[in-house]
Amino acid sequence: GSFVRGQADAMYTITITNVGGAETTEAITITDDAPTGLSPNNIVNPGWSCALGAPSWCTREAPLAAGASVSIAFGVFVQLDAPLLVTNTATVSGGGDTNPDNNVATDPTTVIALPDLVVTKTHTDTLVAGRSATFTITVQNSGEGPTIGAVSVQDILPTGLTTVAMSGDGWACTLATSTCTRSDTLGSGLSYPSIVLTAAIAESASGFAANEARVSTTPESNIQNNNVFDAFLIQQAPDLAVTI
Repeated sequence: GSFVRGQADAMYTITITNVGGAETTEAITITDDAPTGLSPNNIVNPGWSCALGAPSWCTREAPLAAGASVSIAFGVFVQLDAPLLVTNTATVSGGGDTNPDNNVATDPTTVIALPDLVVTKTHTDTLVAGRSATFTITVQNSGEGPTIGAVSVQDILPTGLTTVAMSGDGWACTLATSTCTRSDTLGSGLSYPSIVLTAAIAESASGFAANEARVSTTPESNIQNNNVFDAFLIQQAPDLAVTI
C-alpha cells in the first residue's frame, strides 16, 4: 500500500527466487538503495548478515535450491518532505548467477502528504460582566494532504466564563469538556464548518482575559500552530443611579 509522510514503520518485502535449474554455489547479496525521502531504519533478516546504509545490503551464505525463495523485510522512515512518488530499487548478485537481466527490481510507491490543521477564533460585540459571549472557532487544513484520523477541538475558557452552548454542522460536541470531534476527511486548503460557542460571563468577572482553542489530529505535519488565543476586555455592566 501507500506510505504516509512521517511514517516510521513503512516496510518493503524483498524476495529472491532461484528461477534456475541448479542450487546456488556461492554467497548471495541483496542491496537496496532507498530513494530520496526514505531513510532505512530496520531489516528483518533471518539467515542473512545485513547492514543499514546507502545502500543497505544483506548477504546469505547458505545455498538456495532451484525453485526456492527467501525474503527480507526492509523498513524505512518516510521523511516529512518525501516526494509524493518514490521508486525503491533492489539488486541481487552472487550465487553463481549467469543471467543478470532479471537481477534488478523496482517498486514505485505512492507517498501520502500529511495535513496541517490551523485553528482560528474570534468573538463579536463587547464582552460585559453578567451577560453572554459568543466565540466562533474555525479549523482549516493548510497542509498538502487530507486528514486521516479523527479531528478534535477543545475550548479552554478563562476564569469567570462558563460554556452554555457549543455546536457546529457535522461536529459532535460535549459541553462538560467544551470539546467537539468529527471523523470526516478535510482536504488540503479546506475548512470545516465553524463551531459556535456561547459562554456565560460571571457578574464578578472583569479586566483582560483570553480564550484558548486547540485542535488536534493524528498524523499531522506540524503541531506548532494547533492552538490560538482570543484576547478580550470584560467590561462592567451598566449601573444606573438616579438623584432627585
